[in-house]
Amino acid sequence: CKDSSMKFFSLLLALSSSIVSAEDAKPESGVIVLDINTFEHETQAATGATTGDWFVKFYAPWCGHCKKLEPIWDELAANLKDTSVNVAKVDVTSNRLLGQRFEIKGFPTLKFFHHGSMYSYKGKRDLASLTVYAQGGYKDSAEDLKVPVPPVPTVFTEVKKAVIQIQKALMFYVQNPGMIKENEWGFFAAGLLIGVIASSVFYILTDVVTRKKQSRPKQD
Repeated sequence: CKDSSMKFFSLLLALSSSIVSAEDAKPESGVIVLDINTFEHETQAATGATTGDWFVKFYAPWCGHCKKLEPIWDELAANLKDTSVNVAKVDVTSNRLLGQRFEIKGFPTLKFFHHGSMYSYKGKRDLASLTVYAQGGYKDSAEDLKVPVPPVPTVFTEVKKAVIQIQKALMFYVQNPGMIKENEWGFFAAGLLIGVIASSVFYILTDVVTRKKQSRPKQD
């Protein structure tokens, strides 16, 4: 009985040792978690400043393809740990403004940021392909997959977007008056008035800001 107990404990010890060894063999994840408050500060994506290159995964927690990519993304981060490439991820469901800024329409979406340019990754999602891309393969991307990094949204840019949307909606109804029902003419007139006022205010402010910038004395 004593021998059986010793064998049992020896087996448990061997099993626990193998589990620990397996855990130690796993690469430590170096994936950086970014959100709306830290994205620009960490990446300096819009300015192209020297915080290194950034390979960012935009994902949703419920997405099956995102879950499948997660261990590969962790391993990629571990492999690139001592390089100038930072591997990061953004939960778009919690950071919708980032999703809007980078026009994320599906999950996962992979973007590579390098010196003020943004590359859309369209290759295979295996470790080897992702590693090659991050270490210089992005330079061979098609021209339509490389664009300037969208600027950081401001109140000014958001108002501009809203004004443009109002103008488009009003122009549609001006060109298609038959789409307006009898009981909607009052709303249309109010919308037209608001659109005209908003557009006027926006362009006046734009002109004022532009004039102030032009009137500043140049420093030698």
